[in-house]
Amino acid sequence: MADSTDNSAETSQRNKKSVRGPTMLKAIENVRKTGIKIPLQFDLETGECYGNNASHFKSYVALLTRERCSIAKELWKHIPEGVKNAMWTDIKAIFVIPEFDDAKRNDHFKKIWFHYAAERWKDFKSRLTRTYITDPKPDDVPPYVKYPYIKKDIWEEFVKYRQTSDFKEKSQKGRENHAKNVYPHVLSRGGYKRLEEQMINEKRLSLSKDSSGLTDDDRHPSPPERYETWTRARQKKGGEFTSEPVKKVAEKIEKIVEDSKKGDFVPTGRHDVLAEAIGTPEHGGSVRGVGKKHNITTYWGRSKVSRQSQGIDVKEQLAAFKADLEAKFEEKLAQERKMMQDSLMETLKSMGLSQTSDTNNRVMVPEAQTEQLVVTGSAKGSCSPAPVKMQNELKEVVVTESAKGSRSPAPVAEAQDNMDDVQKLLIMVLKRGEDHLDVELIHCSMCTNFLMSCKCIRELLVGSIWLDMSTLSVWCS
Repeated sequence: MADSTDNSAETSQRNKKSVRGPTMLKAIENVRKTGIKIPLQFDLETGECYGNNASHFKSYVALLTRERCSIAKELWKHIPEGVKNAMWTDIKAIFVIPEFDDAKRNDHFKKIWFHYAAERWKDFKSRLTRTYITDPKPDDVPPYVKYPYIKKDIWEEFVKYRQTSDFKEKSQKGRENHAKNVYPHVLSRGGYKRLEEQMINEKRLSLSKDSSGLTDDDRHPSPPERYETWTRARQKKGGEFTSEPVKKVAEKIEKIVEDSKKGDFVPTGRHDVLAEAIGTPEHGGSVRGVGKKHNITTYWGRSKVSRQSQGIDVKEQLAAFKADLEAKFEEKLAQERKMMQDSLMETLKSMGLSQTSDTNNRVMVPEAQTEQLVVTGSAKGSCSPAPVKMQNELKEVVVTESAKGSRSPAPVAEAQDNMDDVQKLLIMVLKRGEDHLDVELIHCSMCTNFLMSCKCIRELLVGSIWLDMSTLSVWCS
């Protein structure tokens, strides 16, 4: 039954009006039999093919991709490397492909045209989906009849995947992204390169009609500007533009060109007429108006700014960044220091020390003792060592404890006027004969409580001995 259906479909197709079928490129196959390769012209920097045989080359690459690459594969990267390499070997057997001394350049050149092949393969699958799945016609011949390289079981597998919810979601996203393109073009497969050649020929023909007073340079016109090819690529045969946004950009281009002639607008590098008219700068991908195979480097060249001036700019930027970072760090450090001081004060209060203040002085009153310690000035603490006399007295105690391992209370000298608040408070802790100072670190999520031994306190006041790592951690936090 299936065979009779297929045969009737084929008969119906023959009775229909003759239309363009799948490209078989029999002429190229005939040339292949002779062993004479078809010459091509390439832009070696971008890999773009142009000239008389460019259309044959591109058609053959697209045909070979449709024949060798299964439509059942979802992505180009799923096509086996062996299939791709066999395709490239077949292409090189028919056309004259450039060979470079550098293997990396050869691989890059092949990658450029495999990217083109992947686009044609993707377009072919999209066309099959639109024609035979999304909007099929009753009298259409099945694709496995029209295209001999598509097997029936492969087609059924392709249809099954294209009807899944995953593919429909992906297809919807693709349509949404396509709708964002407000500047659609009407270029053929020749792309901007072919359009540029066409525009040069038109200009040459126009100049040849009136050859009086023309120089040799006039008879060989220069290539069109980028804004000219961009605008022309978005004009239909009747002269109308493909969209209203394109029309607005074209009007802006005309005004900017006039301003440029008057000197009111001066194009500089990437910021030329087209970039000014569109209103957005060029990005790192393909350059607008010249084709996908061009990027910023291949079209405008590398930056002419000297390395020395680049280095100066970088140094200035680093210096500014460093200054900004240091300012933010100091601000954060001041906040952390204040929080730690508050925590230390609360700890000392719990040990029997209280704090009062008046207009000019701040008084620390040991509740369990009769003497008063008056601290004049700011209550801001520091990590500076104690005065030299106090250091010498404390050094002897530190050395004695280190050598003998003694845990008995050591004598502590009286606080001096030239010591700051934190130093005086630490001296008071030592005089109480406590084993350690228990500090609650409310600002640190990693360590909520910290025990500082009397030995560490002495070392902190001495300032000339390697501090315990835990002591350093507190001050660094």
